Amino acid sequence: MDKVSIVLHAHNQARMLPEAVESVFSQTHHDWELIVIDDASNEDIGNELVELQRTGHPMRIVRNAREEGLAASLNTGFALAAGEFLTWTTEENHFRPHAFEVMVKMMTGHDFVYADCAMIDDMGKVMSHTKAVRPENILLETSIDPCFLYRRSVYERIGNYDAKWGDLAPLDYWIRVVKAGFRMKAVPDEVFEKRLHFEDLQHDHDPTWIRQTEALLRIHCCSLPEPHKTACRLQLAKLAWQRGSKSEARSLAMKSMGKGLRMFRGDWVDSFWGPGTAERWRMN
Repeated sequence: MDKVSIVLHAHNQARMLPEAVESVFSQTHHDWELIVIDDASNEDIGNELVELQRTGHPMRIVRNAREEGLAASLNTGFALAAGEFLTWTTEENHFRPHAFEVMVKMMTGHDFVYADCAMIDDMGKVMSHTKAVRPENILLETSIDPCFLYRRSVYERIGNYDAKWGDLAPLDYWIRVVKAGFRMKAVPDEVFEKRLHFEDLQHDHDPTWIRQTEALLRIHCCSLPEPHKTACRLQLAKLAWQRGSKSEARSLAMKSMGKGLRMFRGDWVDSFWGPGTAERWRMN
């Protein structure tokens, strides 16, 4: 069975919702189900969902009585899902038509796949392109780009998203997937468009975000397998540097530098100082 279950978390973005829903209905892979979690939005989004149903867009709609946030809403949705393959999105983003077809094919021999994506502005204009990093580099980036697919067996073993981490709950989930030893693969195909907001660009400079990310990584770091443990320590060094603790950053980096250089070489340099830095250094 190749059914894909999509949980769509929606909250107060009625203008963008039809495009997100339509991106599911335009898929070249036709075996799917859509579960929309209306996270206590204003009335307009509820009306928009009803209208979409009337125009032939079958979906299951669940409305939270109060705003629950992303993680709790995803848990509600996946508890209802029947597919062999699972993914989620939000009302601001959309899949390109071949997304499910490409990722389902790539699931052969793997448990979790994730793909390249385009970053778009509020008007839908492509601003940049993001490549899916190799699985061993996930913690150098502290993210998996937002187009992914994973087997039901992953969900059954890993369980729910942890709401206590707020916006970092997906990162916590990906780390738990890594720790469990599931087979992961980066898909070199741009099949998703993520809407980028100003606050997304500020995370690298937000002290609260940095400290929350550090707290999450420290909880998991010691129990990670290699090379992820070394990548985690290097990422902690980067975060310490960003919040101004240069001595702590140097100490963390030095503890992992020998192993890190052997494992990642230019990947960590690019993660720390920006894409292409390692190549420029080599040329100079």
